[in-house]
Amino acid sequence: MFGGGFSSGFSPYVEQVDIKTGQWKTLPVMNEGRDLRNKVCFVDEHAYAVGGLNSKAEKFNHKEKRWIALSEYPLSDNLDSWACALTYVPQEYSNLIQ
Repeated sequence: MFGGGFSSGFSPYVEQVDIKTGQWKTLPVMNEGRDLRNKVCFVDEHAYAVGGLNSKAEKFNHKEKRWIALSEYPLSDNLDSWACALTYVPQEYSNLIQ
């Protein structure tokens, strides 16, 4: 579970549940609070979080248990009020979506 909104802003907190045991675990907080609304994508060993109160993005390395800041995305919208999905396109296929 990533982020969420509450009366004083967006949450940077991240929790993980083991669906086999039902045990919850706290993970490192995001660099930015986010009300994610479907704006998380998992690729390889990373979870990518986008948007919130700004145009920032970051990824979580699950093995290292740390967040890594990414370049801001090129939209003027913070994606807060949008339902959206992210997708991953491997480099060798990136020319197909240009």
